[in-house]
Amino acid sequence: VGAALSAAGALMSDLMSDYRRTYFTVSSRFDEAGVNQMLADLTNQCQTFIEKCGTDALSHTIQHSVDARYKNQVWEIEIPLSFDQFSGAGDLQKTICDFHDAHEQIFMIRDPDSPVEFVNWRAVVRCKLHSHSFGRLIDTTDTSFDSHSRRAYFSDHGFVEVSVYDFKALPAGKQFAGPAVIESPFTSIVVDPTSGFSRSIAGSLIVCPKK
Repeated sequence: VGAALSAAGALMSDLMSDYRRTYFTVSSRFDEAGVNQMLADLTNQCQTFIEKCGTDALSHTIQHSVDARYKNQVWEIEIPLSFDQFSGAGDLQKTICDFHDAHEQIFMIRDPDSPVEFVNWRAVVRCKLHSHSFGRLIDTTDTSFDSHSRRAYFSDHGFVEVSVYDFKALPAGKQFAGPAVIESPFTSIVVDPTSGFSRSIAGSLIVCPKK
């Protein structure tokens, strides 16, 4: 059993919305006009989202895809589309080939003679908010290694004296034994008496059973 705690920041999520429509058609009788109208409706929904929520975004993208399957199959595979409208047999053939390739990659089987059924269509719009990532949390506390203690209750041990450590001050690579409480600016972790812990060089807290 292991647990990890890191002070690393992450990219702020882009604004995103997901629109779906069910429109059944088969490769052998592909309804290009109906599909294109449905894709246009999905694109318009994405554009409305951009106008309402993404006006201050640095950029935006719209990705279309379709859930496809072999005839009478019970599962579908999501196939990304490299276009937002079908423009003849070439686009349909590319989508069919992409489906065969994906099916073979996932299930090790392809059936090029089988019709392909297209079931659910999707458009995902993403608005990019920032061009940079956020760094690590700045910790202004004293990082000199020290600990204090407090009493804590564990169901199998009753009240025991527990060492309390500052996460930032833990020496990397040194093994410690529970029970303990590790505190950081954004959370606290309780280590029970049957576990040990250490801080990795990468800055994560690793908790595992005592050997």
